[in-house]
Amino acid sequence: GSYFVRVMMYWSIFVLFLMLTAATSGDDYFIPIHYQIEQLLLDSNHRMAINHPTGTSMDVRDFQTELHFSFMGLPLPFTNIPFEGSKGSIHSNNIFGLLGVSGYGWSGELDNCSLSSLDFTLATKSLPYEGFNPPVLSYENAKAKFLFWELEGKFSYSFDSTFLVHEIQNSTYCGLWDSFPMTISISSSNFQFSGEKNPIAALFWKALMALTTINVTTFNVLAEDIVREPFTSTINENVIKPWCEAYNKNCGGSSE
Repeated sequence: GSYFVRVMMYWSIFVLFLMLTAATSGDDYFIPIHYQIEQLLLDSNHRMAINHPTGTSMDVRDFQTELHFSFMGLPLPFTNIPFEGSKGSIHSNNIFGLLGVSGYGWSGELDNCSLSSLDFTLATKSLPYEGFNPPVLSYENAKAKFLFWELEGKFSYSFDSTFLVHEIQNSTYCGLWDSFPMTISISSSNFQFSGEKNPIAALFWKALMALTTINVTTFNVLAEDIVREPFTSTINENVIKPWCEAYNKNCGGSSE
């Protein structure tokens, strides 16, 4: 449809911008690396837009934590509320953009077969088209204990995220570096929980939410751990394996 054409135009302009940025950086070797990764992302985003126009969902683990609140920027020490969730999933469009290549290692001549490591940062992309929304972490069953009340209901948490990816390759292996896990950073999160299964308790919860602010930093850190497995799997399938197939296949390495 027309929205897909606009998406591809957007990414083409983005690729050109990154290539021009790399060209002016003075490091000529970054130019082909930027281009190669961007081309893989264009192909991956194309496949996702065609095959999964409304995104994909993956199961995530249960959680238990505490919610912390503040009033006018000051923490409220007596409002640490136990909070837990089960039957969770993450829904994502799996559209990624390249923020930059931060490092690489090589041996010998500068070519793909002598490239030994590569560090680059990806970001989830939210575009103004149907199905291209930020990732959403959802739980069918969520509970919070507030004063004498136990609130139950559905919980959703949308967010933006970046991923610092560490890839290694040689004549025997090409893939993610297990001893150096992907670094995930979450921002612009939106926390939605109403406790609608207990209407009376929900009124108190609504009043608390109106008068105070949830400190989402603690939950952001927890969410980074929750989404690590599904996003690692997605990036491995959509970016790392295609990279190894395209640029390490004839070097003797095998992707895993």
